[in-house]
Amino acid sequence: MWLKMLLEEMNMEVKGSTPLMFDIQICISLANNPVQHQRMKHIEIHMHFIRDKVLSGDIDLQYFPNEDPIVDLFINP
Repeated sequence: MWLKMLLEEMNMEVKGSTPLMFDIQICISLANNPVQHQRMKHIEIHMHFIRDKVLSGDIDLQYFPNEDPIVDLFINP
């Protein structure tokens, strides 16, 4: 998103939204669902930022199923 804003400041036309891929579907549903729950107070600010970007069309949340995350390669000895 910061690269898109940088290009726009340099008067370059940037078309489309920035895709963000998640392997956890709950992230996508929380960003698309306007219901606020008591248990979500610790992520409230981040969630509102992402939700605003989704509603404005700046980002597009996509589900990317990943059975073997690359991060696990670096965690396990």
